[in-house]
Amino acid sequence: MAVSAQTGGPDGTERSTLANGIQQCSFDIAKFHFEDPSGTYLIKGTSGSRGWQTKYALIARKLQSRAGGEKRAKFGHLSDRGVCWGVMKQRMGELELIETIRAGIGRRSSQAVALGIGDDCAVLRPPKGHEVLVTTDFSLEGRHFRRDWHPADSVGHRALARGLSDIGAMGAKPQAAFLSLAMPAEMMGSRAGRHWVKQFLQGLGRLAEEFSVPLAGGDTSQAPGDQVLVDIVLVGSTPRGRSLRRSGGRVGDMLYVTGALGGAAVELAGLAAGKRRRGSGHPHLYPVPRVRVGLELVRRRLASAAIDLSDGLSTDLAHLCKESRVGAEVWQDRLPLGAGAKLEQALHGGEDYELLFAAPARVKVPAVIAGTAVTPVGRLVRGSGIWLVDRDGERRRLKPGGWEHFRAIKGAGSTEKQ
Repeated sequence: MAVSAQTGGPDGTERSTLANGIQQCSFDIAKFHFEDPSGTYLIKGTSGSRGWQTKYALIARKLQSRAGGEKRAKFGHLSDRGVCWGVMKQRMGELELIETIRAGIGRRSSQAVALGIGDDCAVLRPPKGHEVLVTTDFSLEGRHFRRDWHPADSVGHRALARGLSDIGAMGAKPQAAFLSLAMPAEMMGSRAGRHWVKQFLQGLGRLAEEFSVPLAGGDTSQAPGDQVLVDIVLVGSTPRGRSLRRSGGRVGDMLYVTGALGGAAVELAGLAAGKRRRGSGHPHLYPVPRVRVGLELVRRRLASAAIDLSDGLSTDLAHLCKESRVGAEVWQDRLPLGAGAKLEQALHGGEDYELLFAAPARVKVPAVIAGTAVTPVGRLVRGSGIWLVDRDGERRRLKPGGWEHFRAIKGAGSTEKQ
């Protein structure tokens, strides 16, 4: 934040703008008072004895306390002649935002990150014999979240969870994250806005801590409008040639899903209706990326293909089948429904961030992997169609009905009799 000072009183004589250098000075803090003209704090006071004796940290703490505990002053040389004037702006600038990120989630060290925040580029060191995997995900206000529905820490959590889910789907170990954040200027100039940023970073940081992911860099900018824009880049690694792909499925392979489906859609519908879900477990606000399951699938060589369920089972299964050049049967009665979820939400709801994977029929897949339930829900078949099969054996064509950007209608999926 910028700080300016003038000496000799308010008539403007001997005005100077203070730079980044921080020195020590002594003056009577007790005589300082605060005014708030047009969103700027005006700090007045009489200088004290000669010499620079009072440490900057002490001054900053006292000024911060007077300003409601939310601002820090950076003072350079203040003359000990006459009255010292200082102006401390409320708005958080880009450099302070970067330092806030660096001092928080940017502190984690990792053998994979040789050089992190603070230089023009990060320097990464992938493990020997491993391939590097990279994924990127937008989180855009009004499209992926709403500030009136989603707590700030949920926005941060979800932004990172989306990338971690991609990493998990390919059986990779996350090595580093990069955050790009564009904030509206009005938010950075208000106490509520700065609090939102703090909570956002805490939500992102907690999930990063859980999966030991260091933040190695990123970018910050002023948003062109009044909406928050977030982009996350995740870097992971797998042993060379061992990553799980969508294209590895074969006719006859069994299909499995982790966890439960449709819970995120249920919670989102509740948010839209103004109802907050109580108790533990928030599959939409705080999804759990299945990174550990993916690592186990690779380590134990269980899966032939995999994808994460971000856009809905019907849509994501179609992606896997297209890349593997196969069709699929989905067993309706075997689908594990989340709390309160209906079949349509399990098929098309999306944002469950569970894993859908294929495994050869000869492979014995455990019912629990890395503490997460695993359920067989179908199999891959010849052809290109996807079919929903009920308990009586009746087959209905299952069309992709999950999320697709630029499509006019969300949830346009359907089932048709054969």
